[in-house]
Amino acid sequence: MKRKRILYCSIGLLFCGFITTLFTYNSHSIASNVSLISIFLGTAGSILSLFIPTQFEKIIHENDWKNVSGDLTYIIQYREHGIKTPKATFFLKTDLGYTAVEIDFSFEKNDVIAKVGRRCTGKIIVH
Repeated sequence: MKRKRILYCSIGLLFCGFITTLFTYNSHSIASNVSLISIFLGTAGSILSLFIPTQFEKIIHENDWKNVSGDLTYIIQYREHGIKTPKATFFLKTDLGYTAVEIDFSFEKNDVIAKVGRRCTGKIIVH
């Protein structure tokens, strides 16, 4: 959440810089052209970064686990979570909420493969 606030502030400042540059723009000046293009690209890049995922969360129910070669396995494919070089954390559902627990994770072609010893409900956060 803090990251998004900072990003929104930087987009606002870049936009203000872009508007200010428009008022002082001189089409015959190379410096003015470079300044306008740079601020425009910075603003556009910051806006686009709002849509790039930094974290993916998936709730997994007891029946979602599949028996693969004797292991209870759940796979989150890269096309679903969209994070290159993922890391993952598993949180077990308890009466009080979620508790982080260690489970076996492996990563193949950026797919996240989770393995547990018994069926359980929880959530995986891919980051």
